[in-house]
Amino acid sequence: MRPREYQESIAKNVLEKGSTLVVLPTGLGKTFIAMLVIKEKLKEGKVLFLAPSRPLVGQHAKSIQETLGINEVEVVTGLLIPDKRQDAYSRSRIVCATPQCVENDLAKGIIDLSEYSLVVFDEAHRAVGDYAYVSIASEYYKNRDNAVCLALTASPGSDKKKIEEVKKNLGIVHVETRTESDADVAKYVHEKKMKIVELSFPEEYKQPFRMLKQVRKEHANWLKEKNVRARTKTDLLKLQKSLSKRVSENPAFYQIISRIAVVIKLDYLISSFVTQGPEQALAYYRSLSEDGSKAAARIYEDPKVKDAMRLIEQAPEHPKLGKVAEILSAEKAEKAIVFSNYRDTAGRIEHFLTQKGFSCKRFIGQASRAKEKGYSQKEQAEILEKFRAGEIKVLVATSIGEEGLDIPSVDLAVFYEPVPSAIRMIQRKGRTGRHGPGKIYVLMTRNTLDQVYYWSSYNKEKKMKRSLKDPQKKVGEFV
Repeated sequence: MRPREYQESIAKNVLEKGSTLVVLPTGLGKTFIAMLVIKEKLKEGKVLFLAPSRPLVGQHAKSIQETLGINEVEVVTGLLIPDKRQDAYSRSRIVCATPQCVENDLAKGIIDLSEYSLVVFDEAHRAVGDYAYVSIASEYYKNRDNAVCLALTASPGSDKKKIEEVKKNLGIVHVETRTESDADVAKYVHEKKMKIVELSFPEEYKQPFRMLKQVRKEHANWLKEKNVRARTKTDLLKLQKSLSKRVSENPAFYQIISRIAVVIKLDYLISSFVTQGPEQALAYYRSLSEDGSKAAARIYEDPKVKDAMRLIEQAPEHPKLGKVAEILSAEKAEKAIVFSNYRDTAGRIEHFLTQKGFSCKRFIGQASRAKEKGYSQKEQAEILEKFRAGEIKVLVATSIGEEGLDIPSVDLAVFYEPVPSAIRMIQRKGRTGRHGPGKIYVLMTRNTLDQVYYWSSYNKEKKMKRSLKDPQKKVGEFV
């Protein structure tokens, strides 16, 4: 591999200026920039390469060994027992690890960060709050003048305050950012065409939708009478958390907390119906019977909700399913990826497309949820290898397909729904157009949260780009 001009330029600036945040779109070689820096910093000491998941850590370790030809690379994750980690740290020149393991090992005195000339933080936008990256960076900088951190991300966030928090937490003194339109990057970028596909939900959806909205309105009106006027889910959750700390002052707060939970759950039920489909709504409704909370029981036992759910049982499939199959058939892409926000929906898409004759497979994370077991790292690797070899033509992925993993470039990406996060939308878009022209279709149900989420992420991405291009602007001046 030969470095591109912008990769060489960025690596040179990291080595000259010190701890740097590199913001580069997915697919343009952030990891290779890290390799160039690692190669030089190894002359001064060891290197620690952190990534947020076990598969990503393993992927980076393999890339380093193959690209730099270095064998003394150790992988430290939760799969390696603590007793063996100290030996791994001792015998390696480069350690690729999950941050949680390193944070725990620092507390136990198993790892000495003073031996490391460089720490690489992959997916650096995570370095906020109490995430392990924060404490590791703090410990790394203690009593040292020559500590260098290299922070890599496709998007540090849309909020100026969050960007500043990431920079502060990782001791960043310099920022290198490129967009696909920058002169030194543009010649390596293939054209991406994005098309918004707006769909109306079927006539059969309208009555149950109105019925559920009416129930939601009744609970929202009750909250208004108690002077609760929070508009967004975030506002409701913040208020709920605040009141939970004050219930000892006034036990009546319990009722408000519970009623807020009712509104949030109803919002989820309604949204899953109109943006995902009847099966997903019914699955969530049934789960309320096992929730155990008063809020869930209030919804599950509500006669009006029951009437609405009976109508939903008879409703047809969501038109998005047919539209996905239509797009895949029309485009005839060699490799395609369908992104879905929910595991249940991903499973439904996989089943539907398989019935239509498509060679497809669902790709989900390792965590097990409810009655469903996640995929092991081995299973994930096998699926990706089959996708790479062409045995699987369509990958139906949840958020696991967005961040970091070495998923082969695809000709076509279909977003089953938009997400409100600029970071996630940027990561999704980065999966296509790496080695040739790419197409992206974003499916949106009219007059639903789909449209709200799309424009939210769109505006956040614009804000992020403005913020990074003018880093001298103060927080108060940022709009």
